[in-house]
Amino acid sequence: GFEVLLGGLSDVDIPVMVLGGSADQLTPMQWQVAPIYDALQTTPRMLGSLTDAGHFLFSNACDLIGGENDECRGDYLESEVGHPEVASTTTAFLRWVLGEDSMADHLPQTPQMWTWTVD
Repeated sequence: GFEVLLGGLSDVDIPVMVLGGSADQLTPMQWQVAPIYDALQTTPRMLGSLTDAGHFLFSNACDLIGGENDECRGDYLESEVGHPEVASTTTAFLRWVLGEDSMADHLPQTPQMWTWTVD
């Protein structure tokens, strides 16, 4: 959460990509994820909101808890779609900051699934 990171965010001096889900009820974009991005002073920095993704989309928690949470079913983005999207976008970001300029073309992997803020 934002409160845990608050004290050191302005000291970060490396490129950062912060990701969250537009449907996350546990760490909402507006209260938890976006404030992390806003507190960073480094560039480049990117903030990505994955459409219809819940909190558990960014891990394998739904597999571990057997789909017992509401975010593991229903109207949320399915992990079969979201996991590869997060993995490929994250990999492209890492390769881009390591000097592979062509990887910028893959940020994000599927643009219609994301809302981005970039500095």
